Amino acid sequence: MPPRPSLLMVLFLLILLSMPTLNCSLQGPAHGPVTGPVPTSNSHSNARQVALKILSTSSSTSTKSSSLISSLQSPSDRNLCTNLVQTANRREGQIDDIIQRHAKKRPKKVVLAALKLGIVQMKFLDTPPHAAIYETLEALKTFPSVSKPQVSFVNAVLRSASNSTSPLSPSTSNLSPHISSTLSSDWGSSVMSEVAEVYSLHDGGVTLSCTDVDVVGEMFRTHNVTNEISPLGSVGVKNPGSIKKLPGFDEGLWWVQDSSASLPAILLKNSIERIKKEGETVRVVDVCSAPGGKAMQMGSWGWEVEGVELKEKRAKRMRENIERTRLQNKVTVTVADAKTFQPSLPPLGFLLDAPCTATGTGRKNVDVMRRSEAEGKKMEEELVNTTVGIWENAKHWGSKVCVFSVCSLSVREGESQVDTFLRMGGVEIDRIMPEEVPGFEGSIDEQGRLRIFPSDRGDGFFITRFIFV
Repeated sequence: MPPRPSLLMVLFLLILLSMPTLNCSLQGPAHGPVTGPVPTSNSHSNARQVALKILSTSSSTSTKSSSLISSLQSPSDRNLCTNLVQTANRREGQIDDIIQRHAKKRPKKVVLAALKLGIVQMKFLDTPPHAAIYETLEALKTFPSVSKPQVSFVNAVLRSASNSTSPLSPSTSNLSPHISSTLSSDWGSSVMSEVAEVYSLHDGGVTLSCTDVDVVGEMFRTHNVTNEISPLGSVGVKNPGSIKKLPGFDEGLWWVQDSSASLPAILLKNSIERIKKEGETVRVVDVCSAPGGKAMQMGSWGWEVEGVELKEKRAKRMRENIERTRLQNKVTVTVADAKTFQPSLPPLGFLLDAPCTATGTGRKNVDVMRRSEAEGKKMEEELVNTTVGIWENAKHWGSKVCVFSVCSLSVREGESQVDTFLRMGGVEIDRIMPEEVPGFEGSIDEQGRLRIFPSDRGDGFFITRFIFV
């Protein structure tokens, strides 16, 4: 009869059986070792898999990517995935520079996306290198088409990058040559660098305009929503999660609108308050109106607003916003070409937020950072001509005041357009005063116009107010 095991041996076997199995998928010649402790689980693994899927396609800034992120159950996973994708897109130039220094050849699709995912975590999100590499490889191995040699390649490149002490390339490398040269030509290299730095950062916050800022502020405090009220009355919310789940959405108490984007309507209001007769109904036209932020602003003041929008799809979205905010009795939407549109009654004033290249919106729209010269110049030429056509028509509506604005950093789309309007005659600049724009006093130029840069606060904007003479 074999000897009976001792009590100590039994206890030792029980301890061994109760220990978790170590994940050794990174060991051996196929992948090479990863230094440091290897995590056995990570609640954010799904977030990295989704981020890798998004980055491996050409639609990383599309509606499809938004639906993939929304499929993640945990708010923290959605936030992480968004941060990974946004940072990879915004830091593309710097990331590509790292890849070129550590990879002998540039891989394609999912392998390239995996390198970006790992570098983003190590270099920009302060993830410990061993954890970033491990999680990236685990996400990569969930793709059936990926081979072991490809995993080994990603492992080797990421480990090489993690050991490098070379400084990052400047954030200006994240801008396309066309955008950086245009900004430098218009405003100088210092402003260009400041814009590049702002656009390279992922800002997950939103800014809201409200029908009643005090009511919304109190509602947010009650629901423990961290917020900050600006001098203009806008409400800023950091990491809001799902916009539709914020308090007051269903009640229509607010809409998403950047602080600087709220200024054109505020400046028009100040002019109209000076000239309107007692008891007079204020009628205004909001040109190129969708998605409707400025129109809803003016409607919330009790004005009768006619929004003019060229495309039915955008007009439909605007109507939905108006209905949610319960302003359909004040704001109407007309689908028409503003170059030929005629209001039924002369408006006291109009607001022309002109179509433009939107280079001031890079905090929200990463695509503007990488626009090519051919695309940028063609777009600018078409939009400048369109705006002149709209102005030529609108100045005959019989209005007394108007505000012109663009969310562009281009001098040609902003300051030069104003020079054109003045040469066409019939208007004078109504100077913007510092007390009208709290927080933006330093953005007023010598002619009383407002030039806001993304590094100031919010989106980049150019705004000029006119009176008809």
